[in-house]
Amino acid sequence: MLDERLGWVLTRFNQTRIDYAFLDEFQKVCAYNPEISRWLENPHDDLCGLPLTEVFPEFVGLEEHLPTQISDASLTIPRVQRSLPQGEKFYFDLRLERIDIFNAAYLLTISNTTRQARLEQQLIQQRNELRLQVAARERAEEALREANDQLERRVTERTTELQEAYQRLQTLSRRLVEVQEAERRQIARELHDEIGQALTGLKLLLGMNARNLPEEAQPGLGEVQTLVVDLMGQVRQLSLDLRPAMLDDLGLIPALLWHFERYERQTQIRVDFKHSGADQRFEPHVETAAYRIIQEGLTNVARYAGVKSVLVRLWHETKRLHLRIEDRGCGFDPVKVLAAGKSNGLSGMQERAALLAGWLVIESSPGCGTTLTAELPLADE
Repeated sequence: MLDERLGWVLTRFNQTRIDYAFLDEFQKVCAYNPEISRWLENPHDDLCGLPLTEVFPEFVGLEEHLPTQISDASLTIPRVQRSLPQGEKFYFDLRLERIDIFNAAYLLTISNTTRQARLEQQLIQQRNELRLQVAARERAEEALREANDQLERRVTERTTELQEAYQRLQTLSRRLVEVQEAERRQIARELHDEIGQALTGLKLLLGMNARNLPEEAQPGLGEVQTLVVDLMGQVRQLSLDLRPAMLDDLGLIPALLWHFERYERQTQIRVDFKHSGADQRFEPHVETAAYRIIQEGLTNVARYAGVKSVLVRLWHETKRLHLRIEDRGCGFDPVKVLAAGKSNGLSGMQERAALLAGWLVIESSPGCGTTLTAELPLADE
């Protein structure tokens, strides 16, 4: 018979809604909460007298681990799994501890851990999904890095190709300018030496034969002599326009002074010229570029500025030759002029400076005059 005092204890346990079972010294059920049946894999009408291992097979093989003294630690079997008829799973923990309460030697308590287990499963699932997402992101980042590296390599290769092509183009353009100037020099010399000398000889021959002609032929001969003189002047002018010999023979400053004198005589525009540190000789292509830029700039002043004077500055600094042409004329909009293709030689001047790795800047606006500034690099001095 169940001790009445144990019954009183059971009543108190039932009030706590704890699923439990009391076992005797032989690990057989002597009292239990009827709610315990929901945790059983094989339900029984009455559990009293049944061994613990039959009620909960999870204890099979754990006999030597059962607590024998009250002071011994309890034996816990966590996360016992059961399945409902509809297939849903639930979980609980089994805890067996040694007691000494009347006829009972062991207390078995069941804790519902389904919610905790599901939360843990959700956390595990979320953690796995997060790992997959992180792995996918890492793969995407790695692919992005590889694509970026490949793009950078392609950009570097393409940039190198473009730089090499630009260098080749600059070399070709520079060579073209050199050939053009050489042809100008050659043609100018031929005009001066051959055609000029031929015309000079013709003039002398006409003068020598003038007294041997009848008087009625003298007016016609005078016209021919005048025509020959005019033709000699035109040939000399054309030779100088192509390339002044003093640029090659004497250098940049003498050639500019001669050009300014000739320019003032032809256009009636005074040139205010100042220079500093530029009396020395520079490389031929630098002297040619500076002379041509100033020549073209002054031509534009004469054609479009509508002024009586123009300022020209030339100065030499370490490894740099600077020049500036400034007028206070009518001015223009450089952006519109260059965009319209009516550059008045502006693009040609910019190209000449760029071919030497220099630059040329045009500052102008309608009614405010024009300032043209250029910088040409020099070889190591």
